[in-house]
Amino acid sequence: MLLQRLKLLRSKINQSQSTFAKNLNLSREAYSMYETGRRQPSCETLAAIASYCHVSVDYLLGLTEVPTPARGLSPEEDFLLKGFGRLDKRGQDIALTVIRHELRQQTPGKTPTKPN
Repeated sequence: MLLQRLKLLRSKINQSQSTFAKNLNLSREAYSMYETGRRQPSCETLAAIASYCHVSVDYLLGLTEVPTPARGLSPEEDFLLKGFGRLDKRGQDIALTVIRHELRQQTPGKTPTKPN
């Protein structure tokens, strides 16, 4: 999976192997071996490629189909998610009503859609 993802990402940004490798401080020969599967990149190189292409290492390795890395939750977001999960159906309905109301106040004319 790695070789396919490397080729795909490089082609998406329309770079030759030489340019791509140079931007990662690699030789073209070393990078070419990654794309052909004759050599495996180190953890550091995988991290550098992921950072350069704005994807996660998990995506490069084929562990997820979601290319972009998930951002961490703020403490407030984490609290809200955990708290929401602990509420009964009535409490969740009330929380969603409050959130929809607040969003309408901030973006008049746009009604937030209900979650599935």
